[in-house]
Amino acid sequence: MKDQEDILRKKQDEVANTRNKLQGVTKKEGTNYLTRDFTDEIYDNQVNEKYFVSHADYDSSMFADVLVVLQEGKRNDFISAADTMMEDYYTKQDEAERKRFPDQVKVLTAEIIALSDDKIEEHREKVREYVAHAKIDGV
Repeated sequence: MKDQEDILRKKQDEVANTRNKLQGVTKKEGTNYLTRDFTDEIYDNQVNEKYFVSHADYDSSMFADVLVVLQEGKRNDFISAADTMMEDYYTKQDEAERKRFPDQVKVLTAEIIALSDDKIEEHREKVREYVAHAKIDGV
């Protein structure tokens, strides 16, 4: 009896695993923002092409087009935050960099201590570059 229960449990597990794999592979039905194809709205002249940095007038190699899809109720919140969104992002990135530079200087200093005399000057230049970039006083 126990063997039959084990066999049944094993088959049920196999069926559940197969079902999970199938759900992962098949596209979900419905119109949610994650699965919806917005190609028609973009390329059927419903969106002005000059809104995109890939337009011939801009020919940007530093920026990429981004399509933001929002619920109507979130639109005003997004528009009010959009002006400072990039600035906020890069402020956080800069803060992380400022924290990282002193750590890099410490690592390089430890490496210099372990080096032979002929390699020390080469690494001193690297440390000076990090110090200058991080604007660390007294190092």
